[in-house]
Amino acid sequence: MQYAGGDVMQWQSASEKLICEKLLDILEITPFQTIKVTEFVRFAGISRSCFYLYFDSIYSVVQKLEDDFIEGLTEENQVIIPHFSDYSSNRIDPRTIEKVEYIRQNIRTIRILTGENGDPSFQMRMANRTWRIFRKQFAHCTKLSESQKKLVCEYMCGGQMNLYRWYANNENEISIYEVGTLLEKLTSKILSLLE
Repeated sequence: MQYAGGDVMQWQSASEKLICEKLLDILEITPFQTIKVTEFVRFAGISRSCFYLYFDSIYSVVQKLEDDFIEGLTEENQVIIPHFSDYSSNRIDPRTIEKVEYIRQNIRTIRILTGENGDPSFQMRMANRTWRIFRKQFAHCTKLSESQKKLVCEYMCGGQMNLYRWYANNENEISIYEVGTLLEKLTSKILSLLE
């Protein structure tokens, strides 16, 4: 996985990197809950001892992939808070550009982790992280109750995650910058509830 500033993932070794890459490969054809270490090491062409040197289970490899992806999202671009209201000028908030570039660079990882063979809890982990950031950014808002703010955040998280999933599977149909502009417009409308 790449980020605008370079590698997001901090690899201990080439073997650890290979294990993560091979897990993405096998997740394209096999649900992660059904993958056994024996099957995986055969698929990856590595020994069990090599696998256990870095990971204690298939789930820990999935966690590494998810954690590294989430780590690459800064607080600033995790929740898009648009500053530009003149969409006719086609200006995109720099944070949106940073976020959509990160999504574009990690499109395969998103497609696999959010696909039918990925981890069903990944979206929940993303939503919980977004909620913590969202709640901090809108702590001053008294227009809505905490429960209402949570619903707004859940709506935004679900919508953004579904948008990323759709883009990951249909990336040739629309540019990532069109996705970013649309995301800003939708987010702006939703956040008007908190003003």
